[in-house]
Amino acid sequence: MVLELLEDPPAILRDARCIGALSDEALDDPETLRKAFIEWGTDLEDLTVKLSAGEYEDRNRFRSEIMRSAHGLADSIIHLFNALEIDITRELRVPFGLDTNSLTELVTSISISTAIQSKYGVFASYRQLFESREEKRHTALTPTVDADVPLGTLIGSVVVRGEDVHRLTHTLRRHSRRQQRSLMTLPNSLSTSSS
Repeated sequence: MVLELLEDPPAILRDARCIGALSDEALDDPETLRKAFIEWGTDLEDLTVKLSAGEYEDRNRFRSEIMRSAHGLADSIIHLFNALEIDITRELRVPFGLDTNSLTELVTSISISTAIQSKYGVFASYRQLFESREEKRHTALTPTVDADVPLGTLIGSVVVRGEDVHRLTHTLRRHSRRQQRSLMTLPNSLSTSSS
């Protein structure tokens, strides 16, 4: 049973790594966890069908709901694989001929994904730094940050492919600088220790 290999206690898996779908039953039974992830994916599929059919009141809000759920599912799987010490490589394909707005949306999605799928020790970095939902930030465990090693890391690696991949470079750098500036304006909610 693969879940038996997990060394982190449930509180770390749920409240530090922020892995969704981890009920006590799912931790005891891998089939329950698998079914929960499949149901999550099926719900996402249903939402995208509704989006395509125009079955929503506010398109942007509905798209945001879909993306939040998709990022949550991907994040949960990535953090679970990391906890199980399974190497991860994501491959992203950039479609040829995207207009500037579409490239900007793609860069935003990549930036959010990489922030969500990063960690500081066993802690999900995104929850600590970028989470806008107060109740989510409030329930998450908070790391003590080593002042000598204050940076987190991306879990696994990302390979970006496509004829237009070179068009992403400038926009990714600009978006990254914007995220760094926004971090400087956040109240310091993480405790820091120096060695």
